[in-house]
This record gives sequence, structure tokens and C-alpha cells, in this order.
Amino acid sequence: MDFFKFLFDFFIFHLIVLLSALIFDLILGDPPSRLHPVIWIGKLINSLKSKLKSNSPNTPKRDKLKGFLITFLSLIIFLAPLGIGFWLIKKFLIEYLEIYGILVYILVIAVFFKSSFAIRCLRDSTIPIAREIENGDLLKAKSYLNMIVRRDPKELTEELVISATVESIAESSVDGITSPIFFFFLFNLIGCFFGIEWTFLGVLGAIGFRIINTLDSMVGYKTPEYINIGWFSARSDDVLNFLPERLTTILMISATSISRQNSSDAFRILRRDRNKIESVNAGWSMSCMAGALEVQLEKPGYYQLGDPIKGLKANHIKISLKIIFITVILFLISMIFIIFVIQYFWFDIMLKDVIIW
Repeated sequence: MDFFKFLFDFFIFHLIVLLSALIFDLILGDPPSRLHPVIWIGKLINSLKSKLKSNSPNTPKRDKLKGFLITFLSLIIFLAPLGIGFWLIKKFLIEYLEIYGILVYILVIAVFFKSSFAIRCLRDSTIPIAREIENGDLLKAKSYLNMIVRRDPKELTEELVISATVESIAESSVDGITSPIFFFFLFNLIGCFFGIEWTFLGVLGAIGFRIINTLDSMVGYKTPEYINIGWFSARSDDVLNFLPERLTTILMISATSISRQNSSDAFRILRRDRNKIESVNAGWSMSCMAGALEVQLEKPGYYQLGDPIKGLKANHIKISLKIIFITVILFLISMIFIIFVIQYFWFDIMLKDVIIW
């Protein structure tokens, strides 16, 4: 056992997987729908929902139990075969193909990890809205908005369309990027204590988060149909996003300063408005973004975040994307540093134990 073996086994390996997944995302973007694991997850959830339907009247307790079963079965049905597949690839390919097996293993792990986050997609789904508004085609901008938010855009003004887009960018930065990366690092850290054979745990952690988040987006509504059956997945999503949301928002303030926006207002509005949204998490990044841009973000009839110091313009969509991309870079640097320090000291303790024995 030596330091360089430690680096390859536990740190460099995961760093290579991370960088490979980031390259796949930024260059290739999302795969076709028929090949996208998140689409498979959605189909699995729909199938479980239909199988658990009952013709008899349901009670809140029964619906909550069904919601728990949908969540539990989704995780087991999707993650168990995936984990077994990763383990078999690791065991047999690397054993018989050596360096080529390692490359195949990294490729497979990175492809699945990439499916858990979407950096390029965030840009590709929002820049067209800014472009159409700049071109004066608000109707077409609304058609693009339909793809990223749940609210009906028909009656929205130009400023409200921009507001909805900026809100989506801020919220999606956590759900769609930093949270899955956070759980990739967290489960990699857990894998450290079991050995090199468990280097795929990080990817399972990221995909597990994506399953919970997809469940929340499909059944986590407070409508009569879903208020009970979606309760467990909605609460699970809140718990899983709790720490990544706050870490991301803290780094977003630094990113605001780096991008030469108003970091003091970002902090001020964050403290004042973060609880104005019903969600325990989304208000953090959204209120921080409102302060950074010196604008008011609004969902009519629900909330207003920030002060209308400046009127919302299409360029605010581009600035918010810049802030988020810098935030993601800072988040990656922070996670890499934290995991490196933890793994280094854990390895150092284990090495001392070996010497003693």
C-alpha cells in the first residue's frame, strides 16, 4: 500500500470519471430520448404507478404507502441491475483485458454518470428564449419556455417570461447539476471504506438522486391526485437537496462577485426572501440570483423575490447562466478538495494501522 496507489484507486479514478462525464456532457449533450436513462426511469415510474392503482377508494395512509413503494421499487429495480452490471464489468473486463478493461469500465461509468446531470442542456434550453425575445418574437419564446417550466406561459408578459427562465436556471443548477455531483462524491467517499471494488458507488449515488428527483417532478404535486402518493418522494427530494442547495447558494455569491454582479445584494436578498417560496430549498438559489441581477423575479399569485432595481431584459438570462457556470466550477473545485483531504487522512490512518500490525 502506498500513496500513489491510494491516489489511483480512490482519487484519480473518480476524477477521471468526473472529467470524462463533463466532457461527454459539454461536447455531446444529452443522448436521444430512447437511450436516456432518465427517460427509462420515467417509464419505470409510470409503470409502477399504473400497477399500484386500485379501483377501491384510497385512504391517505394507503396512498402514502403506495408512494413509498413506488420510490423504493424504483430505486431497487433500476439501481440493483446497474450495480451488478458495473461490478461484473469491473471484475471480468479488468481482470482479462487489464488496461483496456479499465478504459471500458471508465467509459461505461462516465456515460451513466453524465446522464444524472445536464450542464449543456441548461444552456441549450434557455438561450433560445433569450434569442427570440431579442428578435421580438415573444410567442416563440413562450413555446421554448413551455419545455422548462410548469406554469402556463400564454398570459405572461415579456418580463415574466424572462423571470420564469431565470428562476428555472437558478433552481435547475441544483437539481440538475450540483446535487447529483454532490452525491457522486459522497458515495465515492463511502466506497473508499470498502475498497477499489466499490468505485461505482458514486455513480449509483448520483443516479439514485436522479430517480428521487424524477419521482418528485412526476408525482410530487399538492393536487388531490398526488398530494398523498407523492408525499414520500417530495419529502425525500427536499432532504436530499437540503445541503447541496445551501452549498451551491453560498458559492453562487462568490460566483456573482467573480462575474461582476451585485454580490452584496445577492446575500441581502437571500437572507430576506429565501423563505417566500413554499419549497424549503428552491428559494435559496432563486432569491440569491434575484439579488445578484438586481431584479425582481415573480410568479404571479405565488411570490416575488428581489427588488425591481433593474427591469428584466433578455440579457439577464445570459448573465444568470454565466453565474451558474462559474458556481458549478467553484462547486467542483470545492468537492474535489474536500474529498481529497478526507481520503488522504483516512488513508494515512489506515497506513498507520497496517504498520502497527
